[in-house]
Amino acid sequence: MKKLCWNCLKFSLLIVIIISSSLAIYMHHRESAFDSIREIQKLISDNRRDDALGLVRFFRENQIADQDKFSQIEKDLEYTAAEKIKSFVWNGAIHGQVYDSYSGMGAISTDLCVIGDIRDLGIQG
Repeated sequence: MKKLCWNCLKFSLLIVIIISSSLAIYMHHRESAFDSIREIQKLISDNRRDDALGLVRFFRENQIADQDKFSQIEKDLEYTAAEKIKSFVWNGAIHGQVYDSYSGMGAISTDLCVIGDIRDLGIQG
């Protein structure tokens, strides 16, 4: 009886190992078709500029794929001083809408003041 249980245990472990290895090979094969540029462009089209910029920086730091293309995209995505101020003041402080980290900082900073309360009452009422 012990020998039968031991053989069943070994057989089931062997099956689990084979299935998990096959699944890992399949997942690795599927991920090899990952197009980083397409994913970045999808984030840009979804107005997720901070996420796209973070993904570009990740690929550049890890030397993945075409570095010239990533450096060009990073240059296009980086915020200028005017864009930072506009996002902080206009989107965040005045409208209270969060699109990126700068508008989030503006919205939070005015939420902590009376100005944010007045803004929220104006938006809701």
